[in-house]
Amino acid sequence: MFNKKIILFFIVLFSSMALVANVSLKQENLEIFEVMGNKAKIAKGNLAIGQSGIINHKIGKNNSIILASAEVIETYNSYSVIQINKFNDLLQEAIPNTTRKVQNKDIFILNYLYSASLLIAPNQDSFINIRQVFSTHNFVHSDIFASHLKIEGEPFPSKEFIKEYTTKENIGTIFYAIDQRVYIFDAKSFKKIASFTFPYDEEEAQLPFYTRVEKIEEGQFSWLKGLSWESMAKMLRTFGFLPKENEYDEYELEDEDGNIIENSNLTVTEQYNLYYIKFLGLADD
Repeated sequence: MFNKKIILFFIVLFSSMALVANVSLKQENLEIFEVMGNKAKIAKGNLAIGQSGIINHKIGKNNSIILASAEVIETYNSYSVIQINKFNDLLQEAIPNTTRKVQNKDIFILNYLYSASLLIAPNQDSFINIRQVFSTHNFVHSDIFASHLKIEGEPFPSKEFIKEYTTKENIGTIFYAIDQRVYIFDAKSFKKIASFTFPYDEEEAQLPFYTRVEKIEEGQFSWLKGLSWESMAKMLRTFGFLPKENEYDEYELEDEDGNIIENSNLTVTEQYNLYYIKFLGLADD
């Protein structure tokens, strides 16, 4: 077991190094140019579509004001195109809004708040290992998020619900551990900006995710455990993750080799993976 953990650690380490080499999660200040309507350019290429940030205008030497939010919509070798959006993160009447428009030489802060993250993982093993690898990130504990879901009565939070939560808590990235991979989503655009292999022990998985909050499943999630595929499919249809039954009559659950699994019961791990793959649109990833 000790040797296995060492091997997994190095696999994860090299995977995370490859991620850093391809997609940086570090905050970076970039001057914008060629502002035209709600679009502008930045002199940094090969970014991920959906990476977001804010646009600041400098006032004197030490002050600045936030003008807008923005996200990458096109990227090339030497530059990227950003779409300028209204900044809605501080919706308070007591805070005055500026009427100044974004102009050339304003500063786009790429990956704004990316080091503040939410982690959705199936069990304690994956939860702890991801936090260790990304030790520079400040992860909001899943217990806090689970408590919020319990209070709000949202066992199946929508993307909009999650975006509202991450905005309120100033979270920039969401990490999902799914089927031996980690997917990183931009919390503002809710687009996948990176993914990489991340082996972890799949035993003792939990629904809807790893948390020490008790009874979050009571009356809502407890009935998911041990469901047959037919029951699970019915639940997914109800929430819109699968087509209606008359559109999906020939659907069969397949294993990794494409073999049909007949009359099988999904494990909690399989339910977890299936739910988040459908929820995040990762079926073709």
